[in-house]
Amino acid sequence: MARKGPGPTKYPTLAAYLTRWLAEVIEPNREPTTYVAYEPLVRLYIIPSLGMKRLDKLTVRDVQIWLNTLPTLCTCCDHKKDHRHPENKRRCCAVGKYYKGYPSRSTIASIRRVLRSAFGNAVREELLSKNVAALTTLPAAGKTKKKRQRVVWGVDEARRFVEHLRAIDDPLYAAYVLILVLGLRRGEVLGLVWDCVDLGGEQLWISRQLNRGRGQLLHR
Repeated sequence: MARKGPGPTKYPTLAAYLTRWLAEVIEPNREPTTYVAYEPLVRLYIIPSLGMKRLDKLTVRDVQIWLNTLPTLCTCCDHKKDHRHPENKRRCCAVGKYYKGYPSRSTIASIRRVLRSAFGNAVREELLSKNVAALTTLPAAGKTKKKRQRVVWGVDEARRFVEHLRAIDDPLYAAYVLILVLGLRRGEVLGLVWDCVDLGGEQLWISRQLNRGRGQLLHR
């Protein structure tokens, strides 16, 4: 047997496994928006850094060390976003400057959640004996990350906005009222159909939502 050379291993690289996992487990069995959320995290973060490692050779320490680097990873430089912009709009690594657009803590948590789900499936398929991602610790957010400044309307500003829409007979007036008064999400408002509305009884049923995923509108 030794003369025939090494036999093929049953363990794929992490990149090959994640690609199959997305195509055979996530896409046909989960909501379309789940695939849309998972795929870019796998493609942009996990595969470039860990993809060439063999699935069974990844340790808790490997994954933890990599997770610890994410709070200081400039996504613009790493993904070369700036290189895709016209020259007059480049402002980061393409012109020798560094914007330091670090991943948010929620993004890092999502990356870890995707890995944990993928490794959990590998355990069920008996490719792994344990879920190494589940044993890692979520790193703290980068200290130098710029916080996004959010401008929040007060009651008076929201009232003026709604009154303006009503004055100009804006066709989306009712949608904005539902968002501001009842706190509905955009997808929930866009997903409303007449069967969900009882104008006489002044009732509304939120049963579906409209989202965009992979170039399609998903009414679900």
